[in-house]
Amino acid sequence: MSQENVARIAEEQNKDNLIAIWGISDIQPLIIGAITINKGDCFGFSGALANKELGLKSYHVLEPEIIAAIPQTIYAQEIMFIELSKDPSKLQMIFEIMRALRDSATLDKLMSKIENHDESSGPLMNEILKSVNPKFALPK
Repeated sequence: MSQENVARIAEEQNKDNLIAIWGISDIQPLIIGAITINKGDCFGFSGALANKELGLKSYHVLEPEIIAAIPQTIYAQEIMFIELSKDPSKLQMIFEIMRALRDSATLDKLMSKIENHDESSGPLMNEILKSVNPKFALPK
């Protein structure tokens, strides 16, 4: 979904009653997307969400609280095989990242890292991951 569509839906609906549910398991776009729909586009500073905070919380579709809300027949038809195909340790990493991005204090610290990032300290995404959990790093 485009930034324009997300902004439009958030304006048309009561954004306090909206959450974002992500299905991707690629860490970088997941983090960028989750931060963008919460705090605005602080990575490219372009598009409909540039400097526009929506405050939307993000969840991954395979997080236990989301799966618990999905009717069992839909889970069995649409999601179960996706869940079974994922590496459990990667899923745990994704869940931990998503929880951190929903926590406002952690998100504020990450935003400070993004705003003050110096390339000499290494890749920004690794810095973000290590802020969530020092054991996390992107594969080389």
